[in-house]
Amino acid sequence: MCKLCGFCYFAPLCQLIQHNMNMPVTVQRLAHTFLLRRLALKTRYVRYSFDSTAENTNIVDNTEHITSADGSLEYSVSKADFKWVERLFPPSRIPFPPQHESYPTPSGWVAPSSTVPDKPYFIRRNKYHVFTIFEEKKPKNSQRWLTYVKHIEGDIKALEKELIEALRPYEKFDPATRVNEATQTIWVKGMHKDIIERYLYNQGF
Repeated sequence: MCKLCGFCYFAPLCQLIQHNMNMPVTVQRLAHTFLLRRLALKTRYVRYSFDSTAENTNIVDNTEHITSADGSLEYSVSKADFKWVERLFPPSRIPFPPQHESYPTPSGWVAPSSTVPDKPYFIRRNKYHVFTIFEEKKPKNSQRWLTYVKHIEGDIKALEKELIEALRPYEKFDPATRVNEATQTIWVKGMHKDIIERYLYNQGF
């Protein structure tokens, strides 16, 4: 237990504050609390602040024993318990969905083809393993719906023509479209998310 503040096990940090800063004990406790909070935000599981002039560093049983150059500061850093902290970390990436016997799944999701489709364009899926297709009103208070298809690489004009052909059986007239090569986006007038998504799934993207 720390003799300076009386409530933590960070005695070396308190000693460091007391040794390097000529200040009252009350102010030392405030500085100690502030540094502990900053240390907890910046690091995941580091118990003590390392001294840049530390010498005589030994590692025994996954525990690091450090003594400062002037001998005024001694402390140990244990890394053996870090495995219990790692279990609490969220996954670094979204795992790929498991293989299913048949597609589409009950949710309507289809896995990409094992081979790249022979097309002059390519559509990337987002981090959730689905296409970035959404419907939106433009402007917000109107009844004009637009469908956006994003993350298109390659010949975006070829995809535009194929989408018009795919939507033609569902519309009286050819749907109005617009291509933005800079943002890799195609917007289609109307609410066609399900049709476009099903078409891209069938193409193997």
